[in-house]
This record gives sequence, structure tokens and C-alpha cells, in this order.
Amino acid sequence: MAFCVAPSETLPNTREIYRQCGGHVEISSPYRGCFDDLIEAMIRHIAMSGDRVHYEIIRNPLHCAGVVICYHQIPAQACQDCLDAADIKLFSGCSTAEIARIRLNDCYLRYHNESISDE
Repeated sequence: MAFCVAPSETLPNTREIYRQCGGHVEISSPYRGCFDDLIEAMIRHIAMSGDRVHYEIIRNPLHCAGVVICYHQIPAQACQDCLDAADIKLFSGCSTAEIARIRLNDCYLRYHNESISDE
């Protein structure tokens, strides 16, 4: 029996280093939609912007912001795959948080209901 395995340099290391959640928003809250749109936009833009993206969405009176970072100079697709995994892991444990962050070995994702562009 033969197995095909992709080269390890194209696969992100998605081992979880830490996860933190704080605050609470209702799943039906407009913030939840803002955070979902924010994460999607950050992951989409990481390939065009290098290894770090700060992003903010302002929908008066809502303001949500976030940052994504990829480490170890991994390829763009591996970076996006890592951030997709981070999003899934973060949502599974922090789906109603207004502040959340997760660090995987190869990437970091954070969102908040205030500006975090100072990071």
C-alpha cells in the first residue's frame, strides 16, 4: 500500500500554543457578524499583504478590529491554511467572546471590539 504525503514545508504546524477568550456577545449580536466578516477579510488579505495584517471594520456604532500573523516564513497557502485552522479552533471555544486570541505554532489570530492597531 502506498501513501502520498505533501512535503512538510507546505503544511502549516497547527499545534495550539494558547487560546484566550473574554467578554460575551450574543450569537445574534451584530458584533458576531462583524467579527466573522473581520476574520474572513483578514485571512483573505494575508496572501497579498505578507505575514502580518491589521484590519478594522467600522459600522457605526460597531467597531471591531483584529490582527493575523504568520510565523516562520511559511508559504502564503500554508499561512491561510493555518489561519483557517485557527479560526475553526477559536470559534469552537470562543464563539460568543467579544475579545479572543489564539496562537498556533505557525500563526496568530486576534479580534476585539476596539481598535488594536497598537499591537
